[in-house]
Amino acid sequence: MAVKWILRYLKGTTNQALCFGGSNISLQGYVDEEMAGDRDNRRSTTGYVFTIGGTTVSWVSKGQSVVSLSTKEVEYVATTEASKEIIWLQRFMGELGKDHDMGTLYNDSQSSIHLANNSAFHSRTKHIQLKYHFI
Repeated sequence: MAVKWILRYLKGTTNQALCFGGSNISLQGYVDEEMAGDRDNRRSTTGYVFTIGGTTVSWVSKGQSVVSLSTKEVEYVATTEASKEIIWLQRFMGELGKDHDMGTLYNDSQSSIHLANNSAFHSRTKHIQLKYHFI
């Protein structure tokens, strides 16, 4: 049944496409988060959206895999997840042969930006798992 649905969907959308125009194809991402929004397990939510030339190409809203102790940690985890996505999108665009800038990731959290820019591990951030220091 699922395969039939997919085939019907593909047949019905053959005349639709994402259109990118102009010479300046810029990759932009926006990330945000919500602290402890899940009432059952108190996990936070990560959300981000990426656009190429103003067209949305990737978006996510999902629960984080860890229970965070502070808003700084929630924001840092969300920024790390979004940074992995922007790297993948940059590589994909390169494989397509598209000229583009490095891409910009926008975040409204000054604390996570400062933590990402300062590579020193402070005593107050040692509890953040190593995989989130990827950024």
